[in-house]
Amino acid sequence: MSTVRPSHLKLVVESGPDLGEEYTFVAGDEFVIGRGQYSNIVVDDKQASRKHAMIVSDGGELLLSDLDSRNGTYVNGERVAKRTLLNQDVIEIADLRLRAVYVKRGLRAAVPRAPRPRGSRDADSNATLANLHSGPLAPGALLELIKSLQLSKLTGCLTVRAVWGRGRILFQDGRLLTASIDCFPDISSRKAVQRLLRTQMGTMQFHRCDVEAGEDRLDNDIDAIHDEDFDYEEEFVRFIQLAPSMAADVNVIESDCDEALEGTEGAILELVRKTGSPAKIIDLFPGSDTQAMKTLSDLIEQGRVGF
Repeated sequence: MSTVRPSHLKLVVESGPDLGEEYTFVAGDEFVIGRGQYSNIVVDDKQASRKHAMIVSDGGELLLSDLDSRNGTYVNGERVAKRTLLNQDVIEIADLRLRAVYVKRGLRAAVPRAPRPRGSRDADSNATLANLHSGPLAPGALLELIKSLQLSKLTGCLTVRAVWGRGRILFQDGRLLTASIDCFPDISSRKAVQRLLRTQMGTMQFHRCDVEAGEDRLDNDIDAIHDEDFDYEEEFVRFIQLAPSMAADVNVIESDCDEALEGTEGAILELVRKTGSPAKIIDLFPGSDTQAMKTLSDLIEQGRVGF
């Protein structure tokens, strides 16, 4: 497998919700910064143009170009049309602030580059579609991107943005490490991946960066993770026909047989006793959302759980 030369610089986000995130580059990378959903670095500010600026990695250097934006691209407070970035240069685009930081040689190995399919780029999309690791969410798109990242053995962070917030999946040499969703801090990495795979509206974007593995390590078999949750829609419809709402108070209907329940049913009954709503029970259950809702529905139909 061929390798490509890494840039001497990386970009570090110094403002906004992505504060602290890093973007690293290899030769030939073309990143578009802007408000459009296909941008590699998205600026959620109306002062930014849809295609505001572009960064090209060439010969170890990062070349910044303004794309005829309405409000301009600034480096160290000066409006620029084109600029070869230097160490500690600060880029400002609307409310986004990026700092160019020198990457010491030897700390990062050259990254294998995934092949680009022929015809994957058209002039109208500028450079945004040249990066195969970003784009809008659609049914099956995130699953295919995860498989592509595994095949390419890349290291970095895959960010999913949707109306409910943001989720992340970390990769190291193509292996799934951990996953999280900002608005569901208590759920497991496996459950986070499954919920992200069900998301069909929003954007996904991968960027190379150094990552650290957490304690909640993922199984690398993405098909198995996906298949566990395959019947989610069917079980969700069944559950909402039985429950007043996901926020309703749920209680155990005590029975002499309860103590004999083990496995999934016993675990769900224990969570029902500890917490008051189906939504919280599903969050805390270590298995899939599908398994949790199926078991809750079974217990409701058996008369062991009620509202």
